[in-house]
This record gives sequence, structure tokens and C-alpha cells, in this order.
Amino acid sequence: MKPNEKITVPVKFGDIEISINDTSTVKTNLDAKYDYILNPTKSTYYVQNILYAINNKGFDNYKNDYGEPESMIKGMKVNGVFELKANKVALRKDWKFGLDELPKEQLNTKKANLTGYYIVRKLHREKDLLNELRESMFNSLNFDDL
Repeated sequence: MKPNEKITVPVKFGDIEISINDTSTVKTNLDAKYDYILNPTKSTYYVQNILYAINNKGFDNYKNDYGEPESMIKGMKVNGVFELKANKVALRKDWKFGLDELPKEQLNTKKANLTGYYIVRKLHREKDLLNELRESMFNSLNFDDL
């Protein structure tokens, strides 16, 4: 398999051993109730919580439930909630939007129920996420004030 190549592979569940490049073996446990992404290079990924709110009250309810949506990534404080997935040969799928999928601009408000907000999760490769964050920071600079 080449880097960034996607293939579907039938895998046994339970305690298994995964051979990586015929040079090493990793033991892991796969639960049949979940889908997984195999990560033979043990690359670093992040899962982002993306917040959809009906109105400002929805944002306020989210902050009351979870606090400010901030995270630390590589020593940088960033807006948003990101969960680190590092050094794992199998990533349990707990996100809605995969690597090449863009989150929707809008969601059906029925999903926001009584809290006024709804959270979906998006998977990012660390390298791609860092590039997005750098680009976002650069674009937010105001060169008119210089």
C-alpha cells in the first residue's frame, strides 16, 4: 500500500497481530461493533468537534456544557476542540466526516434538540491540519495596520 492510498481490507476482529512492511508486528484488539482505519505508519491524526448551533443560546449552552472550544496543538492554542490520535495502528472510527470529506455548511436543526447545538466530528491528518491552521492564521493577519 502506498502512502495516502485507500483500500478496503477484510480484517478479523478480537486480538490480532498486524504485520507492518514485513519488518514488525503490532498486537491490537479490534471490536466488531466499530469500523477502523488501519494506520500502519502510526501517523498522527486529530479528530475535530465541529459545533453547529441554532443561535447564540446554542453556543452559550455548549460553553456551559463543555467550556470554551479551545485546544493545544503542537504548543499552539487554537480555536476548536481537537482530540489527538497518535501512535495507533488502528483508529476506531468515531467521526462522521473522513479525510477527504468536507463538513456541511448547514445541518437540519432537528438534530440540535433541546440544547440548541449539535456536534459532528471530522478526521484530519496532522500535516494537513497544521497547514490549515497556518493558512488560517496568516489569512487572519491585518497587513493594513503595519
